[in-house]
Amino acid sequence: MVKKLAAEGKLKLSQSKAVAYFNSESEAIATAKDVIAKLSALNYSCTLQQIDECDEYGVMIGTAGYHLKLTIFKEPQLMIVSLHPLLKPIKTKKGTVNP
Repeated sequence: MVKKLAAEGKLKLSQSKAVAYFNSESEAIATAKDVIAKLSALNYSCTLQQIDECDEYGVMIGTAGYHLKLTIFKEPQLMIVSLHPLLKPIKTKKGTVNP
């Protein structure tokens, strides 16, 4: 469902934890769509209970490790809570992703 929502453009990105790390909102959206299209279960790190339940992933964008955190709203709409360079290593099912 995550890949389908992203491909259909039914996604929203956090301004402070996603869009702010890119040159423009359109670049952030395009990057998020690309990352999600390539996402696999091996990128999964954990599920966090915040305001909403969020899944956390460690992904590579080019040669840099990135933190991806997302949730699905009821509409349904995909909310990218975080998409930014890693501040510290993150353990995934595939192994450790480094900054």
